[in-house]
Amino acid sequence: MRKSVVISFGLHAALIGVALFGLAAPVPFKVAAPEPIQVDISAMITGKTQKMAMAKDAPDTKADPAPKKTDVTKDVPPAPKVDNKINDASHEPSAPKPPDPPKPPDPKPDDNAMKKLLEDQQTVGVAGGWRVRELGALSAAVAASRSRSGTGELVSLGFERTAAR
Repeated sequence: MRKSVVISFGLHAALIGVALFGLAAPVPFKVAAPEPIQVDISAMITGKTQKMAMAKDAPDTKADPAPKKTDVTKDVPPAPKVDNKINDASHEPSAPKPPDPPKPPDPKPDDNAMKKLLEDQQTVGVAGGWRVRELGALSAAVAASRSRSGTGELVSLGFERTAAR
C-alpha cells in the first residue's frame, strides 16, 4: 500500500510541475482605449439664456432675493373641547389571552454513543492552499487515522488553473 501512495504522489507532483512550468502563462487581457466623441454643447443653450448671458445689463442672479413681507397673524382663539373621555386601546375590553402551548422537552444528545464511537480512534490532518503567481491555485492535504478496525491515510494535491478567455 505504501508503494502505491509513493507512486501516486510522484505522478501528481510531476503533473503539477508540468502545469506550473510547462504551460504558458496566460496573456493579460488588453482593452483598447475608447475613442473620444466630440459633443457640441452650444446647441443646448436656449436663445433666452444666451441673450441673458451676453447682455451687459443682465440682472445679477447670484444675489439672494429679499424675503417677502407678510402680515402678522392675529391670535386665534383655541378650539372648544369636544370630549373629556380618552379613547385608548388599554381601556377597551379585549378577548382573553389563549394559554401558551406546552413546550416539548429538550432532547438530550446521547454523549455515550459519541464516546463509544471515538473511544479508540485517533485522527490527525493538515491542509493548505497557495496562489501560484498568475497561473492558478495549488492545494494540498495530508491526514491519517487509526482505530481498532485499522488505519487510514489521505493524501490530496490539487491545482486549479485560471486564465482569461
